[in-house]
Parts: sequence; C-alpha cells; structure tokens
Amino acid sequence: MFSVGYGTDHVLVLYNFPPSTQTIELEKLFEKFKDDGVAIRWVNDTVALAVFRTPTLARDAHSKIPFPFKVRFLQEDDSLRDQISAKGIIIIIIIIFLSPLSLSHSHSYLEPPYPRPKTSARTAQRLIAQGMGIKPSTEFGSNDLRKQEEARKNRIVARKSLRDDAWGSDDP
Repeated sequence: MFSVGYGTDHVLVLYNFPPSTQTIELEKLFEKFKDDGVAIRWVNDTVALAVFRTPTLARDAHSKIPFPFKVRFLQEDDSLRDQISAKGIIIIIIIIFLSPLSLSHSHSYLEPPYPRPKTSARTAQRLIAQGMGIKPSTEFGSNDLRKQEEARKNRIVARKSLRDDAWGSDDP
C-alpha cells in the first residue's frame, strides 16, 4: 500500500455500472465541475475514480449529482487502494520504459488534477525557439515585464487562497 500526502477525501469511487460505459459518459455527469478540476481515472471495466481538485468539490458532486450507479468516497484503508497502487506502478514502468527522462511526468494516480497554465504568444515563441536551438528575440519592454510579474504574483496569491480554502491554512 502507498501513502498519499493529500488524503483520499477528494476521490469518489464510481462502481456497478455496465462494462460498456465510456469515459465520456462519466465526464458528462461531472460537466458542472469540469472547470473546477475533475479527472476520471479507470480502475477496471466497472470501477472508476472521479478525482477532484479539492474535497469540497467531491462532497458537492456526491450530494448534488443523481448518479445512475453506486458512488462512495475512497477510504484510506480501501481495498481498491491495492488495485490503484498496482495500476500506478504499471503506468510508471511504462513511462520509464518509453522515456527514461520523463520520470518527472509520472504522478500519483490519486493526485488532484490541475489545469494547464495559460500561455502567451511570448511563451510559445520562447519554447519554439528553444526547441529549434536558436536564441529567442529580446524585443521585450520593461512594461511587459511588469505586467508579467504582476500576473505571476496574482496567480501565486490565488493558488495559495485556493489551497488554504481547500486544505486549511498552514498557519498554526
């Protein structure tokens, strides 16, 4: 069994649905929570996990969505944890086999989903230039730098606020 630093309160176990059920059908049930962060992770043909960004979102979904199958919260000592652990190990082995340098991309099967960060044209140009091995242009004013720094600070404050709302403050 493995240890998860963020617990399991943010994970719903979806089970006793037909094996023919597809991911898109499960995603439609959670459409209201799509922008808030939810990911469907399969355990087997009749069991899937709905992994939310926060426990609050998981509780809201559990109480507000009329599910056509059985739903419960994943428990710390749940027997499913062994199946999830084995599946996570297989995924990590596949990632290591395919690309030894991509260990940083292997994440826990129960890790809360986070949206891809927004990119700007400047970021895209920089990434493309780096990929091509050329030095990116330096036509970039201090006004743009100030705007980016302000946006970065706002994102940090917003993430801290969301984390504190979801998991509680780190302050004693």
